[in-house]
Amino acid sequence: MSQMASVDGGGSDQASWSRTTDAEFTPASIPADCVPNVTNQNAASIFPINARLEPDIITSGIISLENAKELFDMYYNRLDHYVYRILRGIDDLSAAREKSPLLTAAICTVASLHHTSQDMPYDRCFQEFIRLGAARMFSGRNNLEDIMAFVIGAFWLPEISWVLIGAGEHFVRPVSNRFY
Repeated sequence: MSQMASVDGGGSDQASWSRTTDAEFTPASIPADCVPNVTNQNAASIFPINARLEPDIITSGIISLENAKELFDMYYNRLDHYVYRILRGIDDLSAAREKSPLLTAAICTVASLHHTSQDMPYDRCFQEFIRLGAARMFSGRNNLEDIMAFVIGAFWLPEISWVLIGAGEHFVRPVSNRFY
């Protein structure tokens, strides 16, 4: 038998609210067929990421398409092997842009840091990488390419490497809540 209690909002001039509580009504008493089954889905399937809808470092006007292509080629051909060819399968700028604006920003930032020309705006690329990274850091909606961008940033950008390494634990957290 459930215990019912009625609570009156008191004697005010506003409409009073009456609440009824049932001590036996808990989340466990809700029929399972009323709760959607999301246990076998990852965050990307619940909240799909469509990188093409997000502005990237090029569409934001931070860097031109020509400069971005040059920076991508430089990173891909000269720097990617230091990070064990992390871009395997992403062999041109359009593929990187399609997968992740954060990855595109990471590649352009790192390549502009190593580029000899003064025309490559490292500071603006870096600020865009920071902006995009901060928005994605704990969103739970990161795809593999976003995580690759964080790895690239952690490897090449000393100003933020420890922040990215520390935050990386968020991405590889064990399923259980045990402490080690």
